[in-house]
Amino acid sequence: MTNKEIIVTNPRFTLSLPILAKWFSNQKTFLAPLAIFYLVFVIAQVGQDGVAPADFIPSNAVISAMVLYLLNALYDLLRKWAGKNEYIIPVK
Repeated sequence: MTNKEIIVTNPRFTLSLPILAKWFSNQKTFLAPLAIFYLVFVIAQVGQDGVAPADFIPSNAVISAMVLYLLNALYDLLRKWAGKNEYIIPVK
């Protein structure tokens, strides 16, 4: 079997399926630190006074991190949409 490659060119101001798949994959990767940040916040709140429903309400720092994550995701998507990109996709 020989491995072949397909070059996918994405013109400006369009989003193709491989680019959206790559963007979703990136978002999953960048979501992990935000989830860890929130879990550390919840653990710290529970450690102070035991488990209470108010412990799961995010603080301003957690909300700020969530907003920064969303802005970063939007910026990344707009950058992929506005730029001309070429991707090499291996085919078996």
